[in-house]
Amino acid sequence: LWVAGMICPCGCKAKLELMLLEEAKPRWDLRVDQKGRPTLSPSVWRNQGCKAHFWLRNGKIFWCRESVATGGAVALDGVKQTVTFGWPHPSNL
Repeated sequence: LWVAGMICPCGCKAKLELMLLEEAKPRWDLRVDQKGRPTLSPSVWRNQGCKAHFWLRNGKIFWCRESVATGGAVALDGVKQTVTFGWPHPSNL
């Protein structure tokens, strides 16, 4: 695989394309467990539109919360939805 695609989990319906190629910048690593649950690394942080910032871990979206108290460090805030790995039907693109 060279790219991972998903619809932004915030609900804005933006299509996200995350490059997986080693030479791409920025790039992400994708791991899929035996149950088809994807994990992306590093976090996804949109710099336009909705500005969503989240981690995808074992098929779950974990929203990030920026904390002034920790100098802008990222903290896992909560689970929004579950994501499974698979190929979307063309009507869903």
